[in-house]
Amino acid sequence: MRILYYSPHPTLNLSDPSGYGTHMRQMIGAFRKLGHEVFPMIAGGVEPAAPAAQAVSDRTPKNLVKKIIPRYLWETLKDIRIKKFDRYYQQQLAEKIQQWQPDLIYERATYLQTSGVTEARRHGVRHFLEVNSPYVEERVSISGKSALLAEGEKCEATQMRDTDNIIVVSSALKSHFQQRHGVGADKILVVPNAVNQDQLRVDSAVAESLRQQWSLDDKIVVGFVGAIFPWHGVDVLLRGAVDLICRNPNVRLLIVGGGLYLDGLTQLASDLAIDGSVIFTDNVPNHLVPTYISLMDVAVAPRSGWYQSPIKIFEYGGLRKPIVVHDTVPARDVMVDGVDGLLVESSEEVIAASLRKMIADPALRQRFAGTFHEKVMANYTWDRAAENVLSLCGDGTVERGSSDA
Repeated sequence: MRILYYSPHPTLNLSDPSGYGTHMRQMIGAFRKLGHEVFPMIAGGVEPAAPAAQAVSDRTPKNLVKKIIPRYLWETLKDIRIKKFDRYYQQQLAEKIQQWQPDLIYERATYLQTSGVTEARRHGVRHFLEVNSPYVEERVSISGKSALLAEGEKCEATQMRDTDNIIVVSSALKSHFQQRHGVGADKILVVPNAVNQDQLRVDSAVAESLRQQWSLDDKIVVGFVGAIFPWHGVDVLLRGAVDLICRNPNVRLLIVGGGLYLDGLTQLASDLAIDGSVIFTDNVPNHLVPTYISLMDVAVAPRSGWYQSPIKIFEYGGLRKPIVVHDTVPARDVMVDGVDGLLVESSEEVIAASLRKMIADPALRQRFAGTFHEKVMANYTWDRAAENVLSLCGDGTVERGSSDA
């Protein structure tokens, strides 16, 4: 099968180490591993941005203008830019469809962008829409309101109506789109995030070097992996760790990941007087993430959104780590509390109590780790995710549709 993988957002880069970049790379790789020909069309690029482009400065013309004009106007201008870019990129997509003649367009959906479903229908190509969040609500919660929010709702409804099938990462998101847009249950497939079993390699030499560097031999290591965003709740983990470390000075926190908010967390650890017990690694190469996870005795996902399927819990499970995870519908889609790990309220008191329970009971940790590892390997690999998606095609092939489909 010839699959055109389409990501029309101008800032989503295929090489990004955060969750969305991992998701894109792994789905493309899994489709190829199943023997399909994949043509990536990634508007945000496929190579890492140059360091200069990644630098953040308050003195750039863009940031100076941003400080002057009202936020509502700034956000509206951003949305207008996205709409203009979508019209431009739609022309590029039409050309690629003619050139590549795909059997299937697999699109990572984004806010305000309908170029994928429009061109799929125009050319009579079957279209799958991967939707990872309620985009309008997410846009408001992260960046604020815009004059184009109503347009965003219309675009989302168009995407839902005109695609052939919708893939979401959680049952919560499926219910949301059913209620919001009246989408039939049989049109939406829930495919949680996953792990690449071939990339769970631990470099024992590097692990031992890190263990010695940080003097971890007699320590209990509580760890987090992921991009450092406020909504990931690392601050909650740090606050909860104060009592934990006071009770057990052998506890160390290992925070693996980077981002614009990392400096704020290092300052928080200092303010809480636990900085001597917290290790911040900043970003690490993707291939070394399993090695860092291997150092952990307990792994934590302290907070996630009501619709999100955190990739980190599958990485933890794939490496046989006992997990404390925020109790959400997506977490319950894949884990059973007290069987696969501890599903808990995202509060410092509850997380601290759950970690104390884990630390005090090595047998419990081992049982949780083994049970969820088996479940992940059987059901939540990227290969299985790709198989589940392509099962929508029946026998694994796609007949070219018509523009009236």
